[in-house]
Amino acid sequence: MSHVLTQEDRLLIEIILVGCTKLISMIIHEDPKQYAKRLSKEYAKSNLDTFIRLSYLSKQKLNDGQTFRPYNIRGSIPEDLKKLKNIQAGDMRRTLQSLRRTNVIAGQVDGDQIVKLEDNRRRPSTKNDKPSGRDSPYQTTQFYNKMKKLLNKSNALDLVHHLLLESGMLFKYVKYTELVYLYIIKINHDRDKTWNICKSVFPSSTETDFDKLYKQMHSTDSLSDSRELEECASDRTKLVVESHCPDYFIGLYEIGGQFFQA
Repeated sequence: MSHVLTQEDRLLIEIILVGCTKLISMIIHEDPKQYAKRLSKEYAKSNLDTFIRLSYLSKQKLNDGQTFRPYNIRGSIPEDLKKLKNIQAGDMRRTLQSLRRTNVIAGQVDGDQIVKLEDNRRRPSTKNDKPSGRDSPYQTTQFYNKMKKLLNKSNALDLVHHLLLESGMLFKYVKYTELVYLYIIKINHDRDKTWNICKSVFPSSTETDFDKLYKQMHSTDSLSDSRELEECASDRTKLVVESHCPDYFIGLYEIGGQFFQA
């Protein structure tokens, strides 16, 4: 169903477009091969914040004004990703600080600061399902909730998607991620380790596609140089963009909206 876009909706769309352009420009600035090398390190955490931003709120299915706690976030992360990325309490704090800085969450309940709760001394938990430590409730901000509601409007999402396609920014982003994915497969020679890296950095990747590319790169002479990888990445990007509806990219658009204020 089509929704009438208000003036506020159009302002939020501008924020998302500017934020996405800013985010994508920053991401593609780094050489994809060098980025793939960094991600290939056993305890690389470069993609940690992005993964949590994309997944934790949707997994919690929060309503406006509903609170959540840091241990809810950690509980939503797959166990294999925790092990691969060596995720610790400090990573959770860093992610929470990032989300607060970009106006996604706030340490407030009904407008009252919860500093008193956050400043309590650490204490052992009396519940088996709750870790020890300070009780620090958060909630999503009005800005984030408005952006989520906006992107649930089909015509607003279609407009954001169309404009990022027309500007070429979406194609640049997808091609960059495809190149990083291909380089990770190319520069690593342990099949299982390489797959673990790929599925943690790119959660939507499939093992069938991975095995096909891994075999091409390590058992044949195909995709042996950077020019062939560029061509393969371009072909894969066209397929991704043409075969997926705007909903597929909604996580990127949400992060773009957040990044506007970073």
